Amino acid sequence: MSNLKKLEKYFPLVDFWGEVCGPSYEILIHDVSEPNHSIVKIVNNHISQREVGSPLTDLAMNLIETQEYKTKSHVANYLGKTKEGRHLVASTFFIKENGELIGLLCVNHDTHAIQDIFDDLEIFIENHALYPKPDKAKYQENFDNNINDHMFEIVDKEINGSSVAPDRMTTSEKKAIISKLNDYGVFAVRGMIPYIAKQLCTSEPTIYRYLREVKTR
Repeated sequence: MSNLKKLEKYFPLVDFWGEVCGPSYEILIHDVSEPNHSIVKIVNNHISQREVGSPLTDLAMNLIETQEYKTKSHVANYLGKTKEGRHLVASTFFIKENGELIGLLCVNHDTHAIQDIFDDLEIFIENHALYPKPDKAKYQENFDNNINDHMFEIVDKEINGSSVAPDRMTTSEKKAIISKLNDYGVFAVRGMIPYIAKQLCTSEPTIYRYLREVKTR
């Protein structure tokens, strides 16, 4: 027996959301009692080229057969694909009456326009080295006029980037960090020794000793 009369009260909702969301959203209702010609209402059908009287999809059939509707009110944001191969982000709301499934309210978002923008933006970002790929990251330049601040940032990055907290580091681990920092030339900056000593939870004389040992290797 058709559920059409029961589902008609949802038709204005389809029209409403179709207008609110715009032409990139296809919104429709399936009558699950008529699987071979289940669509009873649809807007923006240019997306899938379906129309009233088109059948249930394979996923819709699977949702009914597995009775997911008994434990869920909806399933959201899964991937769909039109017969032309266009990818959609789809969601389905289970329309129930007295616990029994009578229909499916489906929303299919055609994201190709967003994907095109994303692809163009990705190319722009890569070409302009905002976030270059590894093979294009060889040359980088820092336009910060305060080189001292940059040196302190290097120290923070090296120490905070370690997998071991400073107060738990071994002597060899601390020496390894001192060696790296020496290679960067950070010790030419005034006030660096006490700053590093504090960051590594050790004394200034110890930092001087590590530095001497590193330089004599």
